Amino acid sequence: MQKIIAFNQPVTPAPDIPMQGNVIRNFTPNWFATTMGTGILSVALAQFPGHSWLFAMGQALWLFNILLFAICTALYAARWTLYFHEASRVFPTPSYRCSSAASRWDWPRSSMAF
Repeated sequence: MQKIIAFNQPVTPAPDIPMQGNVIRNFTPNWFATTMGTGILSVALAQFPGHSWLFAMGQALWLFNILLFAICTALYAARWTLYFHEASRVFPTPSYRCSSAASRWDWPRSSMAF
């Protein structure tokens, strides 16, 4: 294994980590924001009158968004199934409260309760 010199100290590269399970283990609810952005873009593209190609692009993006949402849902369900202990630990953390505060009905009170 080749050593890398950084700041005059030898550093060895990290060992190769197998990718199996890392995508599922590290999947968080924040990834659902991709479907929200893609969905609103598909709706906005369909609103331009007289441009049939924008409507067609909006429809294609809407169908892609359905696929993207299904993938996100399957990955999140797999995380809860395979890594229940790790998935359940994300909810009481303050960083999750900040990222999900906009979707909570008690937003001003819950975001200040760190």
